[in-house]
Amino acid sequence: MFRKKSDEIFPNYQNGIISQEEHWFQRLSQTLKVAESIKVTFNKTVEFQSIYNYYLKNIKPYKEVFQLVKELKKSDLIVGIISNGEFKHQTDKISTLGLLRYVNEEDIFISGNIGIAKPNFKIFSKVANVEGLKTADILYIGDNYLNDIFGASNAGLKTIWFNHRRKKIPKGMCVYPNLEVKRPQDFKNVDIDFIKGGL
Repeated sequence: MFRKKSDEIFPNYQNGIISQEEHWFQRLSQTLKVAESIKVTFNKTVEFQSIYNYYLKNIKPYKEVFQLVKELKKSDLIVGIISNGEFKHQTDKISTLGLLRYVNEEDIFISGNIGIAKPNFKIFSKVANVEGLKTADILYIGDNYLNDIFGASNAGLKTIWFNHRRKKIPKGMCVYPNLEVKRPQDFKNVDIDFIKGGL
């Protein structure tokens, strides 16, 4: 629910309608409201965010995902990242995950720096343009149906949905991934030749 509320409120922050602190406050207070939990104050929200940021410094990628990234890099494919959020926050997260060893900085695209956020298809089109690629020649892997799969597919990219939360495609949506992976270990079965063939 926290992630859902964060995604709902994020566009207002991205477009400068609310501050970062207000974004933190709204996503936490609305999450707790849905959960019928305690009423949260603005100061408590800032405290929660500080704790949240502390634990973000210790996040680690799924080893299987990391292995896939290494295999893709060895196969001379361009490996990039498209992420929603404030530039420094997201780049710090990417650095903590250890992905800068395999992803060039010029292939990292953060919505806060671009001014367009997922699921807007324009961010995917812009990335394709910067990389000198056709959208049909890009395979995008993401774990959020709306932001990643729906957005990338509407831009003409092929997609793999890492559906580790076992979500269902929202009712009324008729966009489907080219492949769905539900467990990190299933990435071991994603053949590099499949990825190359898909492109």
